[in-house]
Amino acid sequence: PQIAVLDVDMPEMDGFAAARELRRRRSSAKIVFLTIHSEEDLFNAAMDLGAHGYILKDSAVFEIVNGIKAVAEGKFFVSAS
Repeated sequence: PQIAVLDVDMPEMDGFAAARELRRRRSSAKIVFLTIHSEEDLFNAAMDLGAHGYILKDSAVFEIVNGIKAVAEGKFFVSAS
């Protein structure tokens, strides 16, 4: 896949573990986190793992398509909130 949409909270393997596994496997997929978590420490952890996008679920209806398109174009995307 070109883009992997992950959530911080996922069953069996959380989004951070999944991102680490993608990096370990040298996947070229760009990572976008779609999550309810707006805490700065979680945002920073996602960025440290190489995420290209961080979209909050409360604004996802309006931002998910634009966010994925931006990442697909090689840009970074972060929810305004």
